[in-house]
Amino acid sequence: MTTRESVVNGLTEKDKFESLYDFGDITERDKKLIEEVVKVLKVSDNLPVKEIEKKIKEKFEVEEIPIRKYENSIWHKMTKDYDFHISEQGYKMITENEKKIRIPVVCITADVDKLDDFIQKIFLKIKGI
Repeated sequence: MTTRESVVNGLTEKDKFESLYDFGDITERDKKLIEEVVKVLKVSDNLPVKEIEKKIKEKFEVEEIPIRKYENSIWHKMTKDYDFHISEQGYKMITENEKKIRIPVVCITADVDKLDDFIQKIFLKIKGI
């Protein structure tokens, strides 16, 4: 069966890909889980948000995995001045220094003229080096 996770361009079969939640495909199991979260919220109405968050994460054994910001990437530094639309599709999971990290998988949208302009300017930069 082909899943969204198995057709992400640029990733290999060995890459662990985590897609963003698909709100268009909510299952009965998802609804039951949300009901449980709502129960926790109802009995925690006087607690600070951080305490409620901790309670929910403990109850549902949620591990918080840091996300590497694409804004800090070389790619973003080279393209940030262009009018590209960037949307996150999910995350590639890696282990770095024995810690799990999520690497954003992004989709870039721009018209061909903008892409041509970008490539031309990159070539001019490289020629000038």
